[in-house]
Amino acid sequence: MLISSVFSILFATVCVIAMVSGILVLQNNRKSAVNKSYFTLMVAITVWAAGLAVATVAPDKTLSEIWRRFSAIGWGSAYAITLHFIILLTDIRIRRRKKLITVLLYVPALIMILAFALPMGINQHPYQLQLSKYGWVNVPRNDVWDMIFYAYYLSYTILGLFFLVKWGKKSNDKVSRQQARSITFAIFSSLLIGTITDIILSSTLEVFPQVAPIIMLIPIIAMYHSLKNNGVLTAEPVLKKMNYLSIVISVSLYLIISFFQARMAPGQDSQG
Repeated sequence: MLISSVFSILFATVCVIAMVSGILVLQNNRKSAVNKSYFTLMVAITVWAAGLAVATVAPDKTLSEIWRRFSAIGWGSAYAITLHFIILLTDIRIRRRKKLITVLLYVPALIMILAFALPMGINQHPYQLQLSKYGWVNVPRNDVWDMIFYAYYLSYTILGLFFLVKWGKKSNDKVSRQQARSITFAIFSSLLIGTITDIILSSTLEVFPQVAPIIMLIPIIAMYHSLKNNGVLTAEPVLKKMNYLSIVISVSLYLIISFFQARMAPGQDSQG
């Protein structure tokens, strides 16, 4: 099997897991701000992973860049949504100008989308795509826009970790402390691994695939279990819906694998 197709399948799998978990959480309580924030985050990760799934195996550079731009809508907003989710989960009280602060929270995300998703001329060359055995891979330029993104995702992630640690220390509830530690460890692990793979290795090696959406499965699982254990999700409905989750994931994976088997059938043009 082509390595590029393997990565594309992995990205597609992330789409399924993220979207289904988001729907399950939202269905449980559509009025909960925490649930709505989690669902929004899952939508962002789904867009992120879906864009990369198609961009990786695109037939040409132009189409790959189009899907890369689509993916940027997801990763450009994901870190702001994650921080917002943490603020809601840890019940941080914003006493003054709550709406203004919430809007300002998403300003960096909007800038990232304008720079990397929309062809508006703000960022003339957001991607440097090369065809490799991994499929179409972006080689970071490490220009000013890349540095702005690094500052955005690092600062938002570190701030989120700070809020989680503070929540764990202040909580008198053993379950909440365990949840804080679990999510903190998951986010820190994804931050460390993602920085190594998507920044350091991508910048130092000639070509290396960006795998951040796959790594995001770590905090996705931790957040989902936190919502379940924190009482945001009621146990019985979730357990019943888990059967549907298993079925949806199994069927989706079967369709994905079947698609790529057809794509790689004899007579198909392949690369890698």
